[in-house]
Amino acid sequence: MKKISLILSIAAVVLAGSCKKNEKGEALAPDDQKAYIESVLLDVIDQVEIRHWRSTAEAAVASFDVFSNCDPDNETVLGYAQEVYGNWQQNGLVNLNDFKGKFTIDEDGVLTREDAKDLTISYKIADQEGKPVDCNGSVTVKNSNTRVLISEQEEEGNPVATEESTPVTKVELLLPSSVKANITAGSEKFSVNLKDVKVSGFEQGEPGPAANISATASLGMGDYELAVTNLKASMTEAALGISFKNGSTSVISAKLSGKGELSDLNNTTGKVNADISLLGKVNLKGTVDWAGLNTMEEKMESGAEKEEEAKAIAEELSGYVNLGTYFNNAHQGDIAFAVMPPLEGSTKFSVVPVIKFTDGSESQMIDEFFNEKDFALVITAVARLIERLIEFSATIENPKPLEPSPMLEG
Repeated sequence: MKKISLILSIAAVVLAGSCKKNEKGEALAPDDQKAYIESVLLDVIDQVEIRHWRSTAEAAVASFDVFSNCDPDNETVLGYAQEVYGNWQQNGLVNLNDFKGKFTIDEDGVLTREDAKDLTISYKIADQEGKPVDCNGSVTVKNSNTRVLISEQEEEGNPVATEESTPVTKVELLLPSSVKANITAGSEKFSVNLKDVKVSGFEQGEPGPAANISATASLGMGDYELAVTNLKASMTEAALGISFKNGSTSVISAKLSGKGELSDLNNTTGKVNADISLLGKVNLKGTVDWAGLNTMEEKMESGAEKEEEAKAIAEELSGYVNLGTYFNNAHQGDIAFAVMPPLEGSTKFSVVPVIKFTDGSESQMIDEFFNEKDFALVITAVARLIERLIEFSATIENPKPLEPSPMLEG
């Protein structure tokens, strides 16, 4: 729970640093914080309002309904799939580029396939009036020269090399270096892009001491894009970059990196570097000594009987967390830890995360800065958004069926 509170406090600090517009990038007075942070939160909520993505979601749900209810043709689809799968098993190699063809889902929901050099699909969904909307999709795969073991099993009863041995069937994946999938459903567009995939140092399907993974990826739905701008991982180093956009607006982006022993998060050594941006208006950046925090978990949970002991804990924790908020590159405050007196019925002092402002004042984030009175508009906006989501989910449970084609009537 203490770690959860710390995470929530860090998130709150990100917002708190963006609390008063200041084109010159000056440090902000604590009293100016709450009104602007409310406006920032309302802006964030507005970025995910249903009006931005209603038509996109309707097209996605209708497409999913078509896919999930289609009936694959036995000969052209199921037979072909069994043939490709059989070749994979026989060769011990899965090559995603082997799966190609022009797939079509007709108005009766029958999925058929024709030979083609690419992988495409076409189908129709209904608009709000039940009129047909043409949909087309494609998948492009580019392979690397890397093979990754995906299954290994013994097969009894087959010919063996010696009387004592049992043959082992291995199936490897020819790792794609990129995968690009696109669907256009009327005016709505969806995309999945995985590229720059590199994997090395795996032994028998398991990561070895020199294992490395890197890739970038993005998921597009209408005007929204969720992207992994950087992914790197090894036993001694890791990096992650993510971004979420609504059109040209960067709602949130984050860059995290760290070095050390990363095989076990509970025993990780080294520091994590962080740079998180919210709406392009505020940055939370600095370092966190994750291993140091792990050593303090029990002390944070149990508290201290004496105030001096609690102060020592707070001071040590502050040494493990070096995160500051910046607005227009101006330093706004830092995360620190403070001692709270025993609660009623307790004899122990507790240690809580706070933000220390540049004027020397500080505020406990969860109980003091954020409260229902000062953030009533945000609470109301969240409640209304949830209500709209519930209402919208009810409207898409039964997508409107296509009107029958005039050529199929009478």
